[in-house]
Amino acid sequence: LACQTHGGFTAAAGATVYQEKAQAVKRSGAMEVLLHTGETLDDVGGHDLLKSYMLDCAGTYSPDAQRFGLRMPKGVLLVGVPGTGKSLVAKAVGSLLRLPVLRLDAGALFGSYVGDSERNTREALAMAVAMAPIVLWIDEIEKGIGMASAAGSTDSGVSSRGVATILTWLQERTAPVIVMATAN
Repeated sequence: LACQTHGGFTAAAGATVYQEKAQAVKRSGAMEVLLHTGETLDDVGGHDLLKSYMLDCAGTYSPDAQRFGLRMPKGVLLVGVPGTGKSLVAKAVGSLLRLPVLRLDAGALFGSYVGDSERNTREALAMAVAMAPIVLWIDEIEKGIGMASAAGSTDSGVSSRGVATILTWLQERTAPVIVMATAN
């Protein structure tokens, strides 16, 4: 579509490809794309160690760093009471790295029919990889983890399998996706 519309692989074609990907994310229902939110680390109060760490990590995303063989960070888990800036940090990291932020609502992964939850989880993670390089903000991750631990045997292990899928993906992924997980 992009090549046909723009007559080849041009900058405009790249923008069309990205917009098509963003539309696919929007259709998924569990995620949204946040582009150029405008938040910066200067907008974040406190969190000095985290801000310092993220500034250090920012250099690992450059092409020079990749050619040199530097490993990109996997991500960060931000835990705290509501209103402490966890969401603001996730958006600011996207601005710092000049990457779009893909917000995933962990609670929206769980479906009511057999197999829905597992499929939703796999599709969401595949979409994050397809959109890379991005910041993947997993909002309220405790919803998914809490469901897994509280469900016990009442859901036939659906919640536990969903959490296991996410944890395995976090460990083994190679795509340039930095995860900013938030939990209350």
